[in-house]
Amino acid sequence: TTVHTEKTYICLKDEHENCYRIMSSSSPLDGNALVIKADNPLITYLERYKDCILMEDLKRATVYKAMWDKEKQNLKMLNIQCILPLINENELVGLVLLSNKEKNVPYTINDQSYLQSLASVSSVAIKNSWLYEKVYREARTDNLTGLLNRKYFHEVLEETFNANPRGDLALIYISVDSFKLYNKL
Repeated sequence: TTVHTEKTYICLKDEHENCYRIMSSSSPLDGNALVIKADNPLITYLERYKDCILMEDLKRATVYKAMWDKEKQNLKMLNIQCILPLINENELVGLVLLSNKEKNVPYTINDQSYLQSLASVSSVAIKNSWLYEKVYREARTDNLTGLLNRKYFHEVLEETFNANPRGDLALIYISVDSFKLYNKL
């Protein structure tokens, strides 16, 4: 089973800015400027009901009336017809915005059911990739200072050496004994 849509946009949670933004699109020329704040009524609705919603149903809901006109206009401009939440462990990690199906065929119950199962698998993959990134960053960062550590330095050194086809690389490496005693003063 597949659902052929004209355009698909994948929005992921940006923890730093507390919003959801388009990270991938089947139509990159449309731009990825859409940002949905975490306190948006649509996000609150998706977190609560955790289910796929068609735009025609959303427009009848009070949540749609609570949205700003600019937010409604952005969804209309992208021709969004279906919104699919990506939920993992009761956390909304992202959402998929789908435009019209090819040939303007309406979304069916079977389409929505298929999309829900696809969303559950995708949300686990997204969460796992975030955990991997977190562990990767932590392995290369000093806990005390928050600075990049020796392991990261050696990785960058090796990448730099391998990127230089002539093999020329100058490096001065200084180890200052008992330097930590000066930090205590």
